[in-house]
Amino acid sequence: FREALESEPEHPGALRGLSVCLAKKGDAVGACRLAAKAYALVPDNLILAKNAIFLLEQAGQRNTAREILELSAHYNCDDEELVTQAVESCLSFGELDRAWAILGLVDENLPWAAGWKASFLDWRGEPERADDIIEKVLKGAAGRENAFLFPLCCILMRRNLPEIANTYLDHIIETDPQHHGALRMKADFAIGRYEYNPLVDPIASSVAASTELPGWARFWSLITAGELEQAEDTLGQMADNEELADDLQEQARLELGEQLFLALSGEDTEDAEFLVLRALPNEAFCGVILEFLEVMENSLGKEDTFLEYAQILNAKLGKRDPVLRLTRFYALERWDELKSALSEFAELQSQNDGESQMIYQLYSLLWELGTENYEHPEVFNFAIDSEFAGNILDVLMQKHVRNSSETRFLNKLEGEVNKLTVMEVPQQAAGPGSRASYQSGEMYSSQDLEIVVYETEDGEIIEDIGDGDYEIIEEVEDDPDDENYEYVWVDEDVTEDS
Repeated sequence: FREALESEPEHPGALRGLSVCLAKKGDAVGACRLAAKAYALVPDNLILAKNAIFLLEQAGQRNTAREILELSAHYNCDDEELVTQAVESCLSFGELDRAWAILGLVDENLPWAAGWKASFLDWRGEPERADDIIEKVLKGAAGRENAFLFPLCCILMRRNLPEIANTYLDHIIETDPQHHGALRMKADFAIGRYEYNPLVDPIASSVAASTELPGWARFWSLITAGELEQAEDTLGQMADNEELADDLQEQARLELGEQLFLALSGEDTEDAEFLVLRALPNEAFCGVILEFLEVMENSLGKEDTFLEYAQILNAKLGKRDPVLRLTRFYALERWDELKSALSEFAELQSQNDGESQMIYQLYSLLWELGTENYEHPEVFNFAIDSEFAGNILDVLMQKHVRNSSETRFLNKLEGEVNKLTVMEVPQQAAGPGSRASYQSGEMYSSQDLEIVVYETEDGEIIEDIGDGDYEIIEEVEDDPDDENYEYVWVDEDVTEDS
């Protein structure tokens, strides 16, 4: 292997082979280095990935092994061993979204993949989606595979249907007398235990590990449960973990956790330096604080104990990235905090800074829209400052749930944008009361009343429409039933009263 690497230093196969030899000779560091290098050269290679994961875990480099495991599962989503290990790893660290991201890649036609996906959905509280997968698989050959049937048994036990589960267990043990999970479930039945046993379920046992192992999942579950002493002890165990201590972001998380307990003990943390946070790049700094805020606000609600600390973190976020703080308050519809943050922003920023003034005006207007101020949709002049209007449009488009004021303003902006982007087309001369054609972007006016037919989306003809100018948004050149008529869609809201 060494001779091969002399002539080709980056030969993946030779690197892997030499890494195995070094591991057998006791050189764990050298073995990991070569295995990781081989994997980095061909990250979608299954053999190189498994070799790197195994050697890194043997050497205690579990964080790096876990990163390779998750990445390799994305590359090799048809490999049962790799994918199930990656999913179990994510669940054991309380990272449910990452587990589902991996499962979302697998092919449901594979029995084990269908079993894991159905079981995960059922466990997460989405039985309808789980049933869709189950019904589909049971109709085919995959429905007789143990890799699917055992997760199905776990689902049935969760649903308190042990009789049906027992039928499938008999089939599993008949075809595989040494099936570990089926034997454990049968052993429960033998001693009269017919209720759900999470220790037998791969998903539940992996999730349970997240509350047992010293880690952030366990830390937050203890905080949520009010077990503050145990949570502090868990934080101490993580601080003693050398792998975490080598990661600057993990150090920052630990620092935030320690400051949390200072806040809970009544000590003043307003002037805390947050030394490790300050050493992080801006993006990582904000990301770590947002993680803490999200967990505290989503899981812990509005408890007074944590409210003051959340305010401190929001202030730190604002000093590093004030616009992100404003955007966050707007997205969460926390209007009082947005108004207060705007006042602080105005005090901190130079009044001669044009960009700062624009940001202040932008979020002031968003605050007015969010608090149902109906003035701006009517008085805002798009033509005066199209760049400013574009910034508003960007923010409003990203908000999925909008109130009536925001919706009206967005509709106005989109209409004005359409006017600017539509090229004017010269019209041919036509007789009074008619036109040669109707082009998208033109304005329909009162002279066209006699030849334009209004109709609702349901096809109902609307009569007696009032006079006015309306923009044509789609041209329909010919009526297939009557060549004397030309139909166009116009941008006009029609209500019952109209």
